[in-house]
Amino acid sequence: MADSKVEPLLSVFENDPEMGEIVALFVAEMPERAGELRKAIEQRDLEAATRIAHQLKGAAGGYGFETLGDIAKAAERALHALAGTPSATRREALMAASSSLLEACGRVRLSTPQAAA
Repeated sequence: MADSKVEPLLSVFENDPEMGEIVALFVAEMPERAGELRKAIEQRDLEAATRIAHQLKGAAGGYGFETLGDIAKAAERALHALAGTPSATRREALMAASSSLLEACGRVRLSTPQAAA
């Protein structure tokens, strides 16, 4: 499975005259959000990772990224289940719980370059 074949996650609101601009902003901010999640994982910060997944769950639906919202919801649930995980194994557990969400963040796109302008 080549990365170039991975299906992008698009917003149903991208071409909406009232939503298009903020959808584009959400997409533009996605690398930063994914970076924050990666940092939380590296620092074994379960609270921060769970908070980020929760925020993405809510925002994704509001911006028309239903699939991303579903993935974030599953990640949030998995992260909540890690409460009490020993610190020594927490990084691996955090990565396992949030890897699908990180991958999905990398697939969030606008359908056309013009939409980003």
